[in-house]
Amino acid sequence: MRNTRRKTIDVVLGQRPQNLTAMPQPSVAPETQGVAGLTLSEIDETLRENEALPENTKGLFVVDVDEKSDAYAKGIRVGDIITDAGQKAINTVDELKEQISSTKAAGRNSMLLLVRRDGQPRFVVIDIK
Repeated sequence: MRNTRRKTIDVVLGQRPQNLTAMPQPSVAPETQGVAGLTLSEIDETLRENEALPENTKGLFVVDVDEKSDAYAKGIRVGDIITDAGQKAINTVDELKEQISSTKAAGRNSMLLLVRRDGQPRFVVIDIK
């Protein structure tokens, strides 16, 4: 009722897609760069504070993942931290790009990443074609 007058409204109900609640978004707008379907940010003090990362956290923070990418299919998600690529420690996007280039130059189409989620490490092989 509104202003003592009854009004009838047609409503169509639907089901909310489950993937809308998938992963929390970072609370900072870091400078980011995209690589292999991943939007990455280098970890600095501001990002450590905003994301409550441990003081000794190093690597690249995953800000976004293209849902059509191989990285997404292999389970990399927002909030993950990539610490190694091609069995070498990485701390900058340029280091990751360099590893991808050298892996391609060696004739390989995939690369091994060490990805940490909640401090737990796991290896992920992604396509870099």
